[in-house]
Amino acid sequence: MRGHMGIVAGALWAACAVPVAWAEVVTLGSAKDNTLYEDGAGSLSNGAGQYFFAGLTVRDEKRRGLLAFDVAGGIPAGSTIHGVSLTLHMSRTIAGTTTVELRRVQADWGEGASDADDEEGGGAPAAAGDATWLHTFFPSGFWTNAGGDFATTPSASGSVGENGPYTWGSTAQLVADVQGWLDSPGTNYGWLLLGDEKTTPSAKRFDTRENPVEANRPKLTVEFTRGGDFDGDGDVDLSDFTSFQLCFGGASNPPAGTCPPGVDADLDADGDVDLADFLIFQQNFTGSR
Repeated sequence: MRGHMGIVAGALWAACAVPVAWAEVVTLGSAKDNTLYEDGAGSLSNGAGQYFFAGLTVRDEKRRGLLAFDVAGGIPAGSTIHGVSLTLHMSRTIAGTTTVELRRVQADWGEGASDADDEEGGGAPAAAGDATWLHTFFPSGFWTNAGGDFATTPSASGSVGENGPYTWGSTAQLVADVQGWLDSPGTNYGWLLLGDEKTTPSAKRFDTRENPVEANRPKLTVEFTRGGDFDGDGDVDLSDFTSFQLCFGGASNPPAGTCPPGVDADLDADGDVDLADFLIFQQNFTGSR
């Protein structure tokens, strides 16, 4: 393994000639979104619609929004998440100010080709692959619980009143959600928007990624530092490489005194500082500004 380090060290030295700008903030658009329309038959959805909903309708029917973001596709592996905020545009309601919570979804779900008419509050016939009140993927995949499987406690909550943009600010649980999705992309099922389901009406309509007004589409803003910035100077550079090289051993728990204090070089969190961690370090290497 030490031989690998010697070979790639030269490549990292050469990379210093082409510095790469450090990015500490990224804004991601949603990768999918949908609505769970309360329906005993599980026959309604709105995968391709311009809107999704949360709350109770005038007919006392529940609506729950779903949305997910491709975290691993937009943030370098091994990064540390420091702040997360979600911005949605609420475009229609007849209700007063209500609380809308973000609940981490616990099963994968789909966004099919269904597209509701008019204001979209009634949904459309579910299409193949759609999430519905009963289905994760219509017609053969099912939630364990009707209405979706999601965390019992909110990751964040916020008050939503009149039409306009709303932001759910960073919380420890939002950060933990996104960090988990970055470290284990296969567990990224996004959030469910849970509105006030005790007051009729309380429904809020939000714009989806298919909305024609780009500025109104869902946005996830994430603050992070790239994995390997051990000295916290905003660059993954040669000083960090020196620390990484001291930690590199290809086995758990490098010998005492080898890895500098406070340096966590196990970037993929698998218990070993090995070639996989080096490849993450190499991907995030910026040289110097």
